[in-house]
Amino acid sequence: MRMGLVSENEQDWVSDIAGYLGAPGPALRLLISVLMAYPFAMIHRAFLYRKSPILQHLFFIGAGSYMGYFNYGDSIIHAYICIFVHWIVVWTCQGSLLSTVCLFIFQMGYLLGEYYLTETAMYDIKWTIPHCVLSLRLIGQAIDVFDGTQREEKLSKGQRETALRTLPTFLEISGHVFYPGSFMIGPQFSLRRYVDFVKGEFSPIGELPASLRAGLKRLLIGLFYVGIYQLGSLVVNNDFITSHNYQSLPFWQRMCVVGLYGKVMLYKYVSCWIVSEGACIVGGGQVRVL
Repeated sequence: MRMGLVSENEQDWVSDIAGYLGAPGPALRLLISVLMAYPFAMIHRAFLYRKSPILQHLFFIGAGSYMGYFNYGDSIIHAYICIFVHWIVVWTCQGSLLSTVCLFIFQMGYLLGEYYLTETAMYDIKWTIPHCVLSLRLIGQAIDVFDGTQREEKLSKGQRETALRTLPTFLEISGHVFYPGSFMIGPQFSLRRYVDFVKGEFSPIGELPASLRAGLKRLLIGLFYVGIYQLGSLVVNNDFITSHNYQSLPFWQRMCVVGLYGKVMLYKYVSCWIVSEGACIVGGGQVRVL
């Protein structure tokens, strides 16, 4: 098994493009994966919206799995392991407080163990990134199932909106986790909202969600921030911040450079989040970040 690696041919073409653009290969691969969510969303809109929920779940699972494999190879197996354990515990314990606590400990322990075993001296883009999103999503599912066992008057307004009164199926759990628009880097949204989306409750019967234009607008904004980050990182980057040239600058200039550096680095994350959000909007989920 090639844990966490991609094939040599795949690595070559991504690395070639990354070298031409002056961008890190893993970062470009992640951006390509996030952009994949747009054609997947368009396919779903065109052929699967309001069709059989089972077909929709299977489509989302397959699409998200491909995105994960494209980035991190056989390390996608960790996602399957955590989903399977989650499903078994939820159905065995019927959403009890014990199951919620046990799943929280398991998911967080698995994630922290991954961080410990794979950490390096550098910030690496690897399979722990989507697995962090997965862990938080599965923990949220467990809490929503537990809320569904409580009397409604005990729940807050937000809890009532996300509580699950029936146990989710394996396909619902997996489709929610692997939804292409949010599998790699988020955003987070509840399983109940995902199920409502699959049922087609976010648009009038017989119509597609009026979200295409808004989603593509978010895509353009996200790509704009990608461009700002790419240009800005040519001027202020890690190498410059740790160089003698930076240390020799007057104090006030160093403070200005640090402020600019922080802003440029922030755009690296903001751009991906906006692009990912746009894919969710195009798909019709009109995701509200929780």
